[in-house]
Amino acid sequence: MARFLLLVVLIALLFPMRVDASPVAVLVHGMNAGEDDLDPLAEYLDRIGYRVARFDYDDHEPLDASATELGGFVRALLPDQETSRLLVVGHSMGGLVARRAFTVGHAARLDRLDGLTQLITVASPLNGLPIADGSRADLGLGPESFHDLGRRSPFVRAPGTLPRGVRHVRVETAERGTQRRTARGLRSDAMIPVRAQRNPVVDDQAEVIRVEAGHLGVINTDGRLSPTLESALDRLLTHPRLLAERRSGAWDQSDGFTVALLVPGTAPASLRPSEAGTAR
Repeated sequence: MARFLLLVVLIALLFPMRVDASPVAVLVHGMNAGEDDLDPLAEYLDRIGYRVARFDYDDHEPLDASATELGGFVRALLPDQETSRLLVVGHSMGGLVARRAFTVGHAARLDRLDGLTQLITVASPLNGLPIADGSRADLGLGPESFHDLGRRSPFVRAPGTLPRGVRHVRVETAERGTQRRTARGLRSDAMIPVRAQRNPVVDDQAEVIRVEAGHLGVINTDGRLSPTLESALDRLLTHPRLLAERRSGAWDQSDGFTVALLVPGTAPASLRPSEAGTAR
């Protein structure tokens, strides 16, 4: 028995158990999201080496409450995980929830995480929606979360400040004229105008990438991630192919995404990939 225990100890010392050090990605859906809307994004992140978790929440509840729940979800995922390997992606309203959870002083307490976190919001109405303005009058227009989406709501007007350890990348979708195939035929996929995505307070702390894509099509076009979004993510996230591309100085110009460099107080100036040079 003693020899067996000694053998077990020796094996443990020589061949220690390896903790999965893969980076963690948390996906946050938008309002009225379909069950499979984020599947292409999850599959993409899994393919490049992320362990993917999906945060499910009641999209009718106030956004601050959902942000607090997200904080608990993330902290439970990362008890011993280096936060420098954390990625959070929020689509549409999910982007507002995700960003709020990381703001300084919020009850979610994600501003206290050590290391660096990458936060990506996609097609998020960070500047509020005109259609939601009347919901503050308590006329029964929309769920409680809708109250936070009005252009003059405190949630939109005072979005909070991100800590230095959070890198926020805002993916802006140019949706005008886009369509999406549904069971009832083609339908407009232009849901969130560009002006509703641009909040000067938020953009003062964000990098901006502009893509030509519909609101839902950007994350799921016939079961696939939008090529423009995938190209943008390729340049934002770290994986072997991207590292090799950066080392070699290669820059694939075959896609149609544009990089927007935002100067606080001005509209983004779009650059083609061939013009971006070292801006990546």
